[in-house]
Amino acid sequence: MDDAEVDLLPEDVVKVVDKARSRGGAAVGDAAGGLKEKVEAVEAKAQEALAGLIHEGQEMAAGGARKLLGDAAYEKAGPQLEVLGALQPFFVPVIGGVVLLGGLRVVLGPRMGGRAGKLLCVPVLALALGLLSSDEASADVSAVLALALRLDDVVKLAVASAFFAATYLVADLCLGAGDGGSSAPRRRDLFRRYPRKLPPGRKEAFLHMLPLVLQTVTEELEPVFALPLDVYEYVKALMDYNVPGGQLDRGIMVLECMEQFEQARRFHKLGVEARCQAVTLGWCVEMLQASFFVADDVMSGANMRRAQPCWYKRPDVAQNAVNDAVLLKNFVFRVLQRHFGDKPYYARLQDLFLTVSYQTHLGVLLYLTRQSYTSPKDLNRFTQERWSSIAKYRIAMYSVYLPIAIGMVVNGVTDDAAYQQLEVVSAQMGEYIQAHEDYLSGLRGRGGDISSSKCTWLVVKALQKAGMDQRRALQQNYGVMDPAAVATVKALYNDLGLEGDFHQYEEEAYRNIKKSVRSPALRELPKGLFDTVLGAIFNNKSSHLT
Repeated sequence: MDDAEVDLLPEDVVKVVDKARSRGGAAVGDAAGGLKEKVEAVEAKAQEALAGLIHEGQEMAAGGARKLLGDAAYEKAGPQLEVLGALQPFFVPVIGGVVLLGGLRVVLGPRMGGRAGKLLCVPVLALALGLLSSDEASADVSAVLALALRLDDVVKLAVASAFFAATYLVADLCLGAGDGGSSAPRRRDLFRRYPRKLPPGRKEAFLHMLPLVLQTVTEELEPVFALPLDVYEYVKALMDYNVPGGQLDRGIMVLECMEQFEQARRFHKLGVEARCQAVTLGWCVEMLQASFFVADDVMSGANMRRAQPCWYKRPDVAQNAVNDAVLLKNFVFRVLQRHFGDKPYYARLQDLFLTVSYQTHLGVLLYLTRQSYTSPKDLNRFTQERWSSIAKYRIAMYSVYLPIAIGMVVNGVTDDAAYQQLEVVSAQMGEYIQAHEDYLSGLRGRGGDISSSKCTWLVVKALQKAGMDQRRALQQNYGVMDPAAVATVKALYNDLGLEGDFHQYEEEAYRNIKKSVRSPALRELPKGLFDTVLGAIFNNKSSHLT
């Protein structure tokens, strides 16, 4: 009954209503007060019981610690145990948060679990801050700090190190979302698998790292891409057959370059992790070369490569080798992504590999189109410009430029002039490498370049010096699969004095390269870097870089 209705009642009835209201309110108030007292009594008993359980647990833990350590050791460790006791109120929310976040990763998967875990960090942190803001927690923290002041420096350092290590592990286990949201091993997991020590020798270090580099590709085929076991075995065979082998000169050059940068800038050797990363980048160069070799063998119809049958010659491969060459090149970028995707130089590193790969394929195109498949032989295609471009793009850019440019990128060299001058130097070195190989094949070898009608330094030089009769002899015999024709061309080379011309060219090439490497544009590069490369090229007459 509201007040408006009460006003309509007679006066005596109103008095009765008011009296009833006052009695009812008092009864409700008494009941509420009694209930509150009962609740408070229950809470007090619960807190007392909880405190008793905690105290019993502490006593049991202390007794167990005393029994485990012995009385003397227990007394000595008293301050440290007091610290742990003071931190006890924080154990439950922290452990609960870890279990909750870890459970989310198991139930929702690495990607969604990681995202949800990061969102749930907000209420977990709020809970921890709430505990810290309470009077009891503040007293506990004060006690911890007071106790810590009594600890010696070694114990303080150990406690701090343990705290930060535990924080990192919790974040790693509960909040990591994996590499690209996939179930593949995370990038930091790859770093953890780097060996603690590499063999001191460069080639030995390369071979030691090879299984991990190959595993970077093969280990994700089934869990990430759901490929069957037979595909895994095929890819593994592809990489085992084609990537290792040879002298690993290009890949080792990456490691040498990185070592010299470290020595020149920081005056010490590469650390183990940096050395592992340098070797990984070196294997990327070797893997890129393997893709070129597999494709080249198919196009040229070669039979042998590195003292074993070419990959496409295997009965279980055949024309699949075309796709395998593409796969090998793509594996390079997968390794780069998984090992270096979080590095600040990753984008420039990826662009470097893409650019050099593109340039190399242009060089191969120049090499393949040296003569037409449908038109008569045209010696006018064998020009100095075409030969120089083949040497630069087919050989120099990935054999010389790429290994050195990798070291520049990783070490933060951003001056475009430095990269342009490096390209000039690399082209000069590539020309010498190609010229030396042409000299060995055309004058000292069986003349395979002659019968295959290749655009070589020798045939270009011969066409520049030949008279009409000699040019006619070249037209009739060059590119003919006949030993007599090959012998005729070789005799013509000797008549033109091309061996002496080559040795003169060799001296001029060395002087020009030495002049180019002294360019101010290369001032950011270690001084001894090009001495190593020049020594490998000019002191090894086998020109092992090809």
